[in-house]
Amino acid sequence: MSQKLTAIQKIKNALHSDAVQEGLAAQLPSDVPVDKFTAVVIRAIQEDPDLLQADKRSLLLACQRAAQDGLIPDKREGALVVYSTKQGDQWIKKVQWQAMIGGLRKRLAKNGFDIRAEVVHEGDFFDQDLGDNPTITHKPPPLDSKRGNIIGAYAIATHAETGTRYREVMSIDQINEIRAVARSDKIWSKWFAEMARKTAARRLIKMLPITDEDARLAGMIERDNESYDLTKHSGLSETAKAVQEAAREPAQAIEHKEQDLPPVQTQEQPPEAVQVESENPGPAEEANVPVSEGGMEPGF
Repeated sequence: MSQKLTAIQKIKNALHSDAVQEGLAAQLPSDVPVDKFTAVVIRAIQEDPDLLQADKRSLLLACQRAAQDGLIPDKREGALVVYSTKQGDQWIKKVQWQAMIGGLRKRLAKNGFDIRAEVVHEGDFFDQDLGDNPTITHKPPPLDSKRGNIIGAYAIATHAETGTRYREVMSIDQINEIRAVARSDKIWSKWFAEMARKTAARRLIKMLPITDEDARLAGMIERDNESYDLTKHSGLSETAKAVQEAAREPAQAIEHKEQDLPPVQTQEQPPEAVQVESENPGPAEEANVPVSEGGMEPGF
C-alpha cells in the first residue's frame, strides 16, 4: 500500500510543480481553472490504477493535450486511456488523451450548435426519411424490456439561432470499420456506446456550416485524427474507405507548442500488457498489442 501511495504522491508532486502548472494554465481556457483541472486529473489517476503504472511522461503529455482541447478528463468530456505498445523486447504502458461525446458537445455549443447523439438497439423502433424533408424517429422500448445489441448510431445538430437541423446516421458495420483502424481498442471495449455516439457526432461535424474558425475545435479534431490509422486495414471496401476519410478529413488545426515537461522519477515496474475486460473482445488494435480473437456484443 505504501508503494501505491508513494506513486500517487509523485504524480501529485509533478502535476503541482511550477513548470507543469504554468504549462497547463497557458493552454486551458479561462473558464477551466487550472486547480480544477488538476484535481480532476488526480481523481482520474486514483480511480484507474493502470495510470499509475503507465509511462509518466506520456501521462503528462496526455494531460497537456486535454488542456489544449479545453476539456477535463472526467470520462464525460474526455478520458485518459492506457494502452500497451511494444518497445524493443518490452511492453510499455502509455497514456492517450481521448475526447468523448461530452467534449464535442461542449466545443460545438461555443459555435452555436446543440448536438446530441444516440445509439440504436435491435429492440428499438427506428425510422429514417431522406429527401426534401429528412426526419429521424427513434423510440426505445419500455424500460423493463430488453433492447438487444447495438445496431447503429446517429447524431442531430441544431443551430441555436435558426433552428436548422443536421443529421448523420451510421450502421454498426460503419461504426466497426472506424473502430477497426483505431490505434487503441481499449476505450472502445470499455465504452463502446459512448464511442459509437462520438463517431456519429464526429462525422456530422464535417457537415456543419461553422464559418468562424474555432482553433480549439480544429485542434481537437486534428488530435483525434491521430487516434486512427487508415493503413492498418488496406482491404477495406471503397465505401468503408470513404467513411474513414470522412471521419479523418484534415482540419486546420492551431499550432500548439508542447511544453518541455519535467521528468517524473518513479520506481521501475515490469511492463504489462493491458487486459481488456470484455466477454467478447472486438477487432484487434495495433498489431503489437495482444487482443483475443472473437466477436463482440456492443454495449458498456
